[in-house]
Amino acid sequence: IYATDTGSGLAEFYVEIRNMDNGMVVRHTDYARTGKLSIEISLMQEIYQGEFSVQVYAKDFVGNESSAQSSMSQVVLSAYVQRVLEPHTPVFKKGESGVLYVETLGYVEKVVVSFPTAFTEADASLNRTFLYGTPVYMQAEEIPFVVPFSVPEGELTIKVTAYKNGTQLETEPKLVTIKVKGSILDELHTRLR
Repeated sequence: IYATDTGSGLAEFYVEIRNMDNGMVVRHTDYARTGKLSIEISLMQEIYQGEFSVQVYAKDFVGNESSAQSSMSQVVLSAYVQRVLEPHTPVFKKGESGVLYVETLGYVEKVVVSFPTAFTEADASLNRTFLYGTPVYMQAEEIPFVVPFSVPEGELTIKVTAYKNGTQLETEPKLVTIKVKGSILDELHTRLR
C-alpha cells in the first residue's frame, strides 16, 4: 500500500483493520514515512475472520488528509464425508456407515445440515441445526450416519448452510455429494455362496 505527497511530504500514513465480531483492532503505521506499507494476510489470523473493515489514512505536513475505507466479510465453511470402512472413498454401499464433517472458520451463529429425504425418512435426527449463543470463530462438528437400504442408487447431496445475524452467509450453501452403488447385503450373499 503506497502513499505519496511530492509537495509538502508525508506526515502520517497508516492502515487500520478493525474486526466488528471480536473487537480486535490492528494498526500498521509507516513511522519511517517511506510511503510504503506491506501487510501479509493469513487465512488463520482471527482479525480477518468474520466482519471486518480496512481503513487507509494519509496526511501531509500542511494538513491535507486522504482516507479510504472498505468493509468485508470472510467466513470459510468446509464439509466432507468419509466412509468408516477403508478405503475412504465417497462411494457407499447401502448399509455402510459414514461421517459428515463440518468445519467453520470465521464467525457464525448457526450451521444447518440437511440430508436428502431418502436418509431422513429412515433417521430424522440426521438433519441438524447447530446453534451457538454468540458467534464463534472456529467450530467443528461431525454427524455419523448409515446409508439406509431404502436409498436409491446414484448421487445424493447433503446441504450445509451457515448463518449470522439471521442471514445466510454469502459463501453458502456447501453441497457435499456422495454416491450410492450396491448394497452390503449383495456382498454378504456372495460370501455365503
